[in-house]
Amino acid sequence: MPQENPLEEPGERVVLELRLPRETEHTPETMAGVFASLSNIKLSFFDRLLGKGKPLVFEIATFDQVIHFYAVVPSEYQTYFESQLSAQYPKSTLTVIPDYLPSWFSEKVVSSCGQLKLAAPFYYPLKTYSDFKETDPLSSVLGIMAMTDKDERMLMQILVLPAGSGWQHVGAGVVRKGIYSIDGKVSAHPHAKIIEQKINQQGFNCAIRLLVCSSNKMKSQSQLKNLAGSFGSLALGEGNALLLKTLSFWQEKKFLDAIIKRQSSYFPRKQVLNISELATIFHLPSLTLAGIKNIAWGTRLTGESPDNLPTALSAVSEEEKKQIN
Repeated sequence: MPQENPLEEPGERVVLELRLPRETEHTPETMAGVFASLSNIKLSFFDRLLGKGKPLVFEIATFDQVIHFYAVVPSEYQTYFESQLSAQYPKSTLTVIPDYLPSWFSEKVVSSCGQLKLAAPFYYPLKTYSDFKETDPLSSVLGIMAMTDKDERMLMQILVLPAGSGWQHVGAGVVRKGIYSIDGKVSAHPHAKIIEQKINQQGFNCAIRLLVCSSNKMKSQSQLKNLAGSFGSLALGEGNALLLKTLSFWQEKKFLDAIIKRQSSYFPRKQVLNISELATIFHLPSLTLAGIKNIAWGTRLTGESPDNLPTALSAVSEEEKKQIN
């Protein structure tokens, strides 16, 4: 079995399922407020340098054809996290649940996994929610997750650690230095505006992991590519994009173990997302995503369909029909 990351502090984690009523009206900016408060969790310079610390983990998972939103936090941060989330989402329900990931794996399950990495230097931005006028930036991701078959499971897992201010100084230095031409003259950096927009917010070191479990390898690999491709909507022409990176076959088992145990192993170097970018990739669903099938909502309105209503064309047993009805 792979060893624990020796630089990662031991300790209990709490798995929280996060739900909102379908009729609530929130934008990703609400989640940006949560991340802004979490950036106040301080790590020492040496902890950041050594990759030491307890990451906060945010997950969107689909299994049994239902999409769930989770936060996995160190137990000592639980009260603080719950207070900050409830302040921004007053109608949210936070439920402590048993860890669901270990139950995904059996002898019949085949998995494929990888992580999303920035295509350009970290000080270049992705598209954020302010660039999406008519749609929710998560709609393409959840659209893929909503179409899983009954035997499939999908996961997007984001590990975050406060990044301090060093990354902002690097970005500011790039802008200040400008661009040297062939004749030795210095001109303003052509991307100064978008770099400054990114570094003007606090940031987090981030690892974005994707996992698909299915009945065979070809299917799981295909769905992994589909899930990764759904993040293409975040690509910014002169800025950044998220690209899928898979691991060598001899690393895949250890990487999968890191996903299940939510370890900071294989954490990408120099991958920083600011608060707006992070809130674009992870925020709680509300009315703008009500058209996505099988999201696990909070207190439901009278007449809404239950969360466990299947969408696939596969046959449903009489026992399952009783559970649904």
